[in-house]
Amino acid sequence: MSSMLEEDLLCPVCLDIYKDPVFLPCSHSFCKACLLHFRKERREPSCPVCRRRSSGGNPPCNLALKRLCNTFLQERTRRASEGFCSLHFESLKLFCLDHEQPVCLICRDSVKHAGHRFRPVSEAVLEIKLELEQNLKRLQNRITSLKCCKELFRDGVEHLKSQARNSEEMIRKQFRKFFQFLADEEEARLTAVRKEAELKIGKMVELMETVKKNISGLSETIRATEDELNAEDLSLLRNFKAATEKIQNQLRLDLPDFPSRVLLDEAKHVGNLSFNIWLKMENAVTYTPLVLDPNTAAADLLLSHDLTSVRRVKWTGAPYNPERSALLCRSVISSRGFNSGIHSWDVEVRGESWKVGMVAESAGGPGVVKRDYWVLRFSRGKYSAWSQRTDCVEPKVTKKIRRIQVKLDWEAGMLAFSDPLTRTVIHTFTHTFTNKMFPLFDQGTKILPLKLSVRGRY
Repeated sequence: MSSMLEEDLLCPVCLDIYKDPVFLPCSHSFCKACLLHFRKERREPSCPVCRRRSSGGNPPCNLALKRLCNTFLQERTRRASEGFCSLHFESLKLFCLDHEQPVCLICRDSVKHAGHRFRPVSEAVLEIKLELEQNLKRLQNRITSLKCCKELFRDGVEHLKSQARNSEEMIRKQFRKFFQFLADEEEARLTAVRKEAELKIGKMVELMETVKKNISGLSETIRATEDELNAEDLSLLRNFKAATEKIQNQLRLDLPDFPSRVLLDEAKHVGNLSFNIWLKMENAVTYTPLVLDPNTAAADLLLSHDLTSVRRVKWTGAPYNPERSALLCRSVISSRGFNSGIHSWDVEVRGESWKVGMVAESAGGPGVVKRDYWVLRFSRGKYSAWSQRTDCVEPKVTKKIRRIQVKLDWEAGMLAFSDPLTRTVIHTFTHTFTNKMFPLFDQGTKILPLKLSVRGRY
C-alpha cells in the first residue's frame, strides 16, 4: 500500500516525490522546476507526458498534491526513525555497502540497488562500530599529539623568553664593560691634561713672579730717580753717580723670553682621539672567526655565554626544533657556513672525548637532516678520522693534541686537520663539495680568538 502511494506521488519527469507540484489543463502534474526545464529544452509549451500543447504562462500550483506529498514525507521520516524504510515502509534488515545506508528487502531487489553488495544490519553494525572505534582511537591519538605539540610550543615560548633575557643581559654586560673602559680612559686622559696643564702653569707662574719682582725693582728705581730730579742741585750732584748705577743695573736686566713648549700639547691629547681609543681597545675586545649556533646544539650540550665553547651536561632544557634535530650526531654547528673560498680556524680541545669537523648542508636547506660529515675525533685515548663517505682512519699522533687547526679549501675539495703548535698535518679529507659546509663541534672544544691588529698605512 505504501509503495503504491509512493508511486502515485512520483513526478513522471524526475521520478522523485513532487516538489512544488503544478498541473496542466490535461490534468497531468509535475514538479515546477521539472516542467520549466522540459519546456526550456523543447522550446515549446507542451505536456511531457501526452505532448498536449498548453499556454506558455506559469501553470497553477496543485495545492492538494503538495499537502499530500508533505504528509507522505513526514510520515516516511517518522517511520525511518522507527527502523522502517522511508520508501516502502518495510523493516530495514540490510545495509547497502555501496550506498552506505540501511535498506529493506524491496530496496534490495529494486533497480536502484542492482548489483550492490549487502550485509545484514547486525553484521554491518559490528563492522561500523569497529571502524568507528578505530577512528575514535586515531582521534584520541591525534588529540594526544596535539597536546604534545601545545606543550612543545609552550616550551618553545619559555625558551625564547629565556634566550631573550640571556641575550639582553649579555648585551648589557658588554656595554657596561665598554662604558667602564671608556670611563676609565676618559678619566686617564683628563688626568693627563690636568697634570700637564698644572706643571706648565706652575712654570708660567714662576716666570710671572720673576717679572713681577723686576717690575717692583724698576718702579722703586723710577721713584728714586724722580726724587733726585726734584732734589736741590748740590744733593743731585752728590747722588748722581749712585742713581746712575742703579739705573744701569736695572737696564742691564734682560727681558724674559716667552718659553717654548710651555703651552698645552693639544695635539697629543685630542689629536685622533677616537682612533687612539680604538687602538687601546685591542686588548679589551676579542674576535672569533666562528660563533656557535645554540639553536643547533644537542639537548645535552651547554654553550658558553660568548658562544665559543661547549661542554656536556645532563640536559639543558632546550626544546625540540628542526635545526637541532637536523644533526644526526649529538653536536653543535657554527652559525656561519662556507660555499666558496679558503677558511681556517683554531680550536682548543680538552678532556678525554671531543670531536671537530664539518657537516654539509642538505639540498633541502636549513632544518633538513644533514648526513655528510667529516670529523676528527678523540675518544678512549685514540684519534680517529671518519665520514659518511670514507672508512674510519686512525692518524698517527705521538703527542696529545691541545689545539686543532681546521682548514677548508672549498674549491679544491680539501679539508685538513693539523696541530698549529707543531705545524704537523694530522689528517686530510678530499671531496668534491657541492653544498654549504658548516663547522661542527662537540664537548671539550673552544673556538680560539684571532689577534686583532689595527694599524695605520701612510
